[in-house]
Amino acid sequence: MTGLPRIKTGFTPGRIQKWIRPIVIVIALAAISLRATTFKVTLDKDTIQLGDIATLSLTFDGANINGAPQLPNLPGLQVVSSGQSSQLGFSTGGKATSTTTFSFGVKATEVGEFSIPSLSLKLGNETLTSEAVKFKITRPTPPIPGSDAEQQSLALLRIVLPKKEIFAGETIVIEQQLLVRKEGVSGVDGLDVPPLQLDGCTTAKAVQGPQRQIVVGSTPFILVPFYVPVTAMKTGPIQVGPVDGNVVVRIPSRGRDPFEGFGFFNSGVQQRIALSAPEQTLTVLPLPEAGKPISFSGAVGSYKMEVSAGPTNVGVGDPITIRVQVSGRGALDAFTLPDQAAWKEFKTYPPTVKTETEGDLALQGKKSFEQIVVPQNTEIKELPPFDFAFFNPDTRRYETLHQAALPIVVHPTGATPAPTIAAGRSAPETQKPTADIVHIKPRMGTLSHGSTPWVKQTWFIALQSLPVFALVGAFFWRKRIDSLENNPRLRRKKQTEQIIADGLEQLPPLAAAGKAGEFFATVFRLMQEQIGERLNVPASGITEAVVHDKLRARGLGDGGADVLHELFQLCNQARYAPVESAQKLEAVIPKLKMALRDLQEVKG
Repeated sequence: MTGLPRIKTGFTPGRIQKWIRPIVIVIALAAISLRATTFKVTLDKDTIQLGDIATLSLTFDGANINGAPQLPNLPGLQVVSSGQSSQLGFSTGGKATSTTTFSFGVKATEVGEFSIPSLSLKLGNETLTSEAVKFKITRPTPPIPGSDAEQQSLALLRIVLPKKEIFAGETIVIEQQLLVRKEGVSGVDGLDVPPLQLDGCTTAKAVQGPQRQIVVGSTPFILVPFYVPVTAMKTGPIQVGPVDGNVVVRIPSRGRDPFEGFGFFNSGVQQRIALSAPEQTLTVLPLPEAGKPISFSGAVGSYKMEVSAGPTNVGVGDPITIRVQVSGRGALDAFTLPDQAAWKEFKTYPPTVKTETEGDLALQGKKSFEQIVVPQNTEIKELPPFDFAFFNPDTRRYETLHQAALPIVVHPTGATPAPTIAAGRSAPETQKPTADIVHIKPRMGTLSHGSTPWVKQTWFIALQSLPVFALVGAFFWRKRIDSLENNPRLRRKKQTEQIIADGLEQLPPLAAAGKAGEFFATVFRLMQEQIGERLNVPASGITEAVVHDKLRARGLGDGGADVLHELFQLCNQARYAPVESAQKLEAVIPKLKMALRDLQEVKG
């Protein structure tokens, strides 16, 4: 048999292994599909400190899951990250296993006992359900001030109140302090401290201050301050804190890192430290009622005031700008311009307000008010005194800033002094020199017949009648003048008619040229003249108030009164917001003519 040839089958050991491997995998997957799938939810910590991060795992055993499941809202936890891992293998009994795990980083946000309810997931025709997981979230216990534990801490969190009692409306600065141990910590890689929020107070954005070094016991720390402006809005006790957070510090690796000491790759080991600052009580006192000034409008702080006005020489109905600037320290947005009871003789308009603050905390600055007032009669001799009251929490009493009355001159509208015309001297006429001796004609000249004497000419006779006609005309003219002098109402009526006729002729050219100021000044003067003539009062003292007080009683209808009110308002508004459109100006002329006709029918 030794001489028999060898038969080649084509199945080498390498080829057999190449075919067997995928067959085994297919058999394993088929075996896995025949196994029951389990679903389990676990949390790596039963107790989590507030602000700390734990790992939540969703594990599927016996199934290959594609895509992370959607988590419901978990009480007390905030999901911050996720990841996925899969594992395929064989158990000790030779059975194939497949495990897929989804990991979530979750952050503790509330203190108390919570539980993750059972979660359900439908996989094909099968519904997978996990068991509930219970856990507890606790607040980090801050070390006792001055204790050894405080000195040995790598990081501390504190709240510093400038004082324990404040007044409603007062603004203070609360300081949040982060203390990082100087020795044993090479740096800070992250800080997570929630913003300070107080019930019954408004808080501004925290501002980080410059770092400084302090000593706690005998251990040096680096202090990083955060300043928070707080304004109390209600009275009573207010709880400040507790404040919980965490900080990630970098601890040197003590020689295990060959690059340590050279500043490469931020060498060191990161460690997350839970922080907590205990609560404190801030008492907010109400503002005292005793001694509260009438002009108090809610300003709390320390202020000074500057008041100016101009122009101070105006006519009735002309605007005067009052500028009030309040500067100092306090909540500038919390108060308004107080009402001034003595300004009854002026028509006032709402003020414009501008606030300018200084510094990052915006506690120092100035608030400017600009208000338009209009004098209503010529009897006004001064701008009334101006008072601004505020409560000073440092002195615990009300203080009033006083601006004395400012003298002004209010003259009738349109009563501008007539310009002085200087008469120039004419040049003396040049006179011809007179001769001392007049030449005597040596000859008498040619004789001729004389003309008809004047007394015999027709034109001379007619000329003699002119004095008679002039005398008669002067007689009747004198009679008319005497009649006007004895009847001043008639004389004023004639003058008013002439003024109105001239003014109405001036309005169209002014409107076409877009001269709104001159246009409305003429409209205002014509209304004053007509109303003054009907009421037999000086025209310069006429204001909008007489429409309701006197003209209605003399028979002016509602339509005429409404038109007059509208025209007065247009004249007032034109001083501050001039109308530039010629069409709008021309539209006022028919309203004025209608108003003047209605006024002429009012009983004089």
